[in-house]
Amino acid sequence: MPSQAPVLDPRSEVQLAQEVRERLAVHVPEWHETDPASGAIDRVGGAVIGAFAHLAATVVERLNRAPDKNFLAFVDLLGAAPLPPQPARAPLAFSLAAASPTDAVVPDPVRDRARARRDGGATRLGLRARAGR
Repeated sequence: MPSQAPVLDPRSEVQLAQEVRERLAVHVPEWHETDPASGAIDRVGGAVIGAFAHLAATVVERLNRAPDKNFLAFVDLLGAAPLPPQPARAPLAFSLAAASPTDAVVPDPVRDRARARRDGGATRLGLRARAGR
C-alpha cells in the first residue's frame, strides 16, 4: 500500500484569515475591522482579508500537492509506466444445495452478473474453468 504524501501546510482558509487578522493587529495597529467612530464593521477590510485568505489557501493546496507531483515526475524519469487495465480475477466455488435432487454441470465459459451497482446497473462477469479441471 503506498504511503500518504506529507501535508506541508495544514492551514485552512479560515485559519489563514485569522492569522492575517492577528498579524495586522501586531504590525499595523491602526487597522481596525470596525469603524472606531460608528462601530460599524468595515466590509472593505474584511473583503481584502477574505480575498487574501482565499488566494493563500489556493497556494497552500497546490503546495500540498507538490510531493505527489514530484513522485510522479521521479517515476517518469525512471521510465516506469502504469500497467494497462486488466479484468479482475477471483476464485468462485459452486456447491449444490443440501436437498438437490440432481447433480449440476457448470458449462465453460459461464456468464454471470455481480451485485447491482449504485446506479442500478449490473457488472458483467465472464467465468472460465481452470485448466485441468
